[in-house]
Amino acid sequence: MIPENDTRKAQLRTLLASGIGTIHLAGICGVGMAGLAILLKARGFKVTGCDLMPNKLAGWLKARGVEVREQHDPSHITSEVTCVIRSAAVPANAAEIQTAVEKNIPVFKRGEVLPALLELSAHAIAIAGTHGKTTTTTFVAQILTSSGLQPSFCIGGEVEPLGGVAATGAGNITVVEADESDGTLALYHPEIAVITNIDFDHMEHFGGIEEFEACFQTFITQTSKCLIYCKDDARADKLCGSHPHGVSYGLSPAAMLHAKRLQEHPDSTTFQVQWQNQDLGLFTVPTPGQHNVLNALASLAVGIELGIQPDLLRTSLAKVVLPRRRFERVIDRDDIVVITDYAHHPTEITALVSAAHRLGRPRIFGVFQPHRYTRTLALGPDYPLSFQGLDEIVLCPVYAASETPLAGGSIWDLYAHCRKHTHLRTLVATSLRDAWEYCRNQMRMGDLFLIIGAGDVDRISRWVQDDLKQIRVDELHTLIGRAIRQIDLTATVVKGNEPLGGRTTLGVGGRADLWMEVGTEQDLIKIARWCRQELIPLQMLGGGSNVLVSDLGVRGVVARLTGESFRRIEEKEGLVVAGAGAPLVRLASWAEEHEKTGFEFLEGIPGSVGGAVFGNAGAWGSSIADVIAWVRVLDQDNQSRTLTRQDIEFGYRSCPTLRDLIIIEAGFRLKPGDPAAIRQRHTELAVHRKWMKGLRSAGSIFKNPVNQFAGKLIEASGLKGFTVGGASISDHHANVIVTQTGATASDVLAVLEITREEVRRQQGIRLEPEIKILE
Repeated sequence: MIPENDTRKAQLRTLLASGIGTIHLAGICGVGMAGLAILLKARGFKVTGCDLMPNKLAGWLKARGVEVREQHDPSHITSEVTCVIRSAAVPANAAEIQTAVEKNIPVFKRGEVLPALLELSAHAIAIAGTHGKTTTTTFVAQILTSSGLQPSFCIGGEVEPLGGVAATGAGNITVVEADESDGTLALYHPEIAVITNIDFDHMEHFGGIEEFEACFQTFITQTSKCLIYCKDDARADKLCGSHPHGVSYGLSPAAMLHAKRLQEHPDSTTFQVQWQNQDLGLFTVPTPGQHNVLNALASLAVGIELGIQPDLLRTSLAKVVLPRRRFERVIDRDDIVVITDYAHHPTEITALVSAAHRLGRPRIFGVFQPHRYTRTLALGPDYPLSFQGLDEIVLCPVYAASETPLAGGSIWDLYAHCRKHTHLRTLVATSLRDAWEYCRNQMRMGDLFLIIGAGDVDRISRWVQDDLKQIRVDELHTLIGRAIRQIDLTATVVKGNEPLGGRTTLGVGGRADLWMEVGTEQDLIKIARWCRQELIPLQMLGGGSNVLVSDLGVRGVVARLTGESFRRIEEKEGLVVAGAGAPLVRLASWAEEHEKTGFEFLEGIPGSVGGAVFGNAGAWGSSIADVIAWVRVLDQDNQSRTLTRQDIEFGYRSCPTLRDLIIIEAGFRLKPGDPAAIRQRHTELAVHRKWMKGLRSAGSIFKNPVNQFAGKLIEASGLKGFTVGGASISDHHANVIVTQTGATASDVLAVLEITREEVRRQQGIRLEPEIKILE
């Protein structure tokens, strides 16, 4: 909670009452800051501002006479600036802010200024609550405008019918959304207050629920005329119920203003309104969901308090529009509906999913971006049940909102909660773009797709428009047809949307857009040329032993070299020559049969020659780099060329030289060996690997740090047996992840990432994965 400082408050009040001077807003393109800029300009101030990432609000502000500059710079703090206001996203130690301090220019937070500005209004209305305050403020502003009261307003969301996030009217009423996130809710002294609910949130600021409630209690105490609160919310009822001027609303018949006989429709809800003992008749709010009925009731209560007649309230409510990103329809067609929503708290997501079901679509799936590590940590176990009712959810990395990563608050921790508490199909994307490309590929006729979260997840809305505005869902999936039409392949099998999990030793993962089993070198050249010309990704999958395929699948083409020429092993000019598709187990057996020594370390290592060379496979102190003589590759110009050992840079479990090349075959320099000694070494190593027989794993999951062993570090961190879903750290060897039936690639990644973080936290060492992730 923010305590009031009388001297500071008096200074700010005097400044705002004067209407004289220039006020500079740092972070002006935030929705709350943009609205504040308009209110300040209306009071007579010259308003300037800057933002690190100007958005469309920059143009909106410029059209209203507010100067907006890009980036933050101390030069913005000129001699004419009389006051600086910073958003919560701009730290107190930012260069601009420090410059203002050095020049003795007063600096205030946005959350201090709006309450002080509101006090200058003849009739001040402040709307607060953990959920629904933006929508309720929007409804109130629209109802008062439709009723002819000409209010001024400042809303934490964009509302098209109202002209944006803020405006000044000729009336003597000001309506603002009062934010509790930084404790500045306690600075408001409204005439009329609304509290929609009090659900614990903003753990980054409040030490606990008691401190959170205390902030609201101060706001309640400082309300002078009428306190409107939701009786259905237990905390709101507890804190507000004894207020001498309290007005309760809700679905409960015990509320002074309550709704009954709800009739829910896909795009609206109709309900009967009872005000104390008076029946006000039938009202309609043109948006679905019981939560919006509650928002409507709060708005009606404000209207009643201001003396607006029921018939005028009825017609005004019927015309309200939701703010942007509140059940906003990006696309609404028979083949697909896409809705973007700001919901980021479990309670809000539950309400969203419930409203989505009213649309009657056969399948609902979505993408969710958690907001803040603190919230994800505190509410992680509550999220899984909020997703219930969806057919599938894709989780994206946490939107940090200036926070540093927090143990237990990552996307992988949230995923682990989902696997523990729900059977809903849950996947993890490592970027918003990956999430969208997967979801786009999953779309089918009739789907409802939800874009959920408060960070930058709404970028997906733009991609939806780009990819779907001019094309129907049933026309999306055309890659296999293009390949078959455009490439003349003579010995290659081509399949679309092909599962890859069964082609890896972990046995998990999604599908390839295109799967190709390449039969000849000529076909390989044609495929590579086509992919480069069409800008389609091409990735090679060898034996699948040191690879994890993402649950989201693999975009573009995944190819395996299966033709006889790629699998041959022969002796040539004193070298062992093997095709890239030759299995390592065959290569080791061939060497033993031909009395060649140098490949014994390959005993029990699955995979193929190409993958082994690319990853410099090794064990027991030996590696591919020790025996390689040359590698023949297909380069980026689709030309075959041979690299000698001197041309190739090998690293620990890597070969940077070959990163963008396709391996065709390799020559190895082996020595003649004693057959008995070779067999003995094979037998010894087979005994060491016997425990892995029959297990689904990718072998060592992490690289060994210098002078350390990854397995020992993991074991010392107490992680042996650690499990998410169907993936576990092996009880036998801590540097191995094993999967069970029903496991997913996201399970494996969650175990991998949580293990990395825990080892870093306990041992101070960040492990690097040895496996390749195909996505």
